[in-house]
Order: sequence, then C-alpha cells, then structure tokens
Amino acid sequence: MPLKISKKFITNKDQMGAKRKLSDIKFLVIHDTANTGYNAGAMSHYNFVQNRKGTYGSANYYVDDEIILQIIPDDIISWGVGDTWARTDKTRKDIKNSNSLNVELCINCNADPDKAYKNLIYLAKYLISKYKFDLDNVVRHFDATNKPCPGSWKDNNWAK
Repeated sequence: MPLKISKKFITNKDQMGAKRKLSDIKFLVIHDTANTGYNAGAMSHYNFVQNRKGTYGSANYYVDDEIILQIIPDDIISWGVGDTWARTDKTRKDIKNSNSLNVELCINCNADPDKAYKNLIYLAKYLISKYKFDLDNVVRHFDATNKPCPGSWKDNNWAK
C-alpha cells in the first residue's frame, strides 16, 4: 500500500519564493539529495532546509524509503532548479523555479533504495495526474540545467 503524503511546512522564508497560481506549474523536476549520511532521510532534510541560512536550495517534496514529505506548498516557489546554474544549449531553458515542482529523492546509507524509488514513483504518478503534466515535462534536474542530478541515476548512462 502506498504511503500518504505527509505535510510539514517549513517557515524559513529564505528557502521559499513567491506565491504562484497552481496553473503556473508546468514541470515536475526530480532531484537526488546526494546525501548518503546515516539517517539522512526526508525528515533530516526538512530540518536542514528549515534551519539553512545564507544560501538557497529547497524542494517542495522530499522522499525516502519511509515517508513522502511535503515541506513547501505547491503554490509556493521552491529553490530547486537553479534558474541560471550551468545552463547550456543542451538544457531546457523553459524550466524555472517559478513553473516547476521540485522533488528530492533521499537515499542514505541505511535506507532501502528500492522502497525509496517506489515512493518516488508513487508521488510522481500522483503529481502527474493532479497537474496533468505531459510526460515530456517530467524531467531530471540534469535535463533542466546540466547538473549531474539525480546523481544516484547517473550509472548506465541514466538508464533509470
């Protein structure tokens, strides 16, 4: 049975952008936290983003093998894409923080990566259905900016 989506919204204004209309959301961008530390799951990343000062980096959802956690409402911009990070002619310049939902996959050293991946798929299917995303608009962070993310998917020429 799939997990429900838990909500625990951050209050750290540094990690949130402006309010937006839900109809402005055109992309689902998949990331990987690249944090393999012990217990570095969704709740750990909630705490990190909640207390992070001085630099920007957030997502609307964090997913691990035990929980799907929404920390920023869909109608609030998260700082996940990096509107100018490493943009090249090969990337999708139409994907911006302002028009995307960002999902971070958390695969830490003591997590079950298969369960985390299944939870990610469950969330992605839910969001695709909710926002009627065209499958071409469900992308990796790599597609948006050429950043090698989600890093856990780089093996086998991004086969996953």
